[in-house]
Amino acid sequence: MSINDVSDRDTQVDQQGQQHLVRAKSRPGCSPVGPYLTTGVDGMKLDAWTKLNGKYEQQ
Repeated sequence: MSINDVSDRDTQVDQQGQQHLVRAKSRPGCSPVGPYLTTGVDGMKLDAWTKLNGKYEQQ
């Protein structure tokens, strides 16, 4: 599966420098993907990576 994880950077950080990720991710056309939750998974043991044109960019 592939998704473009988009955030509205103009609303993510307020004038005092506070982060508002829910507001930035909940704008029309933005992500996150959901409304699914996974339980019983140790996130520290998951493998995540990004590939671009067959080349690993993040691993």
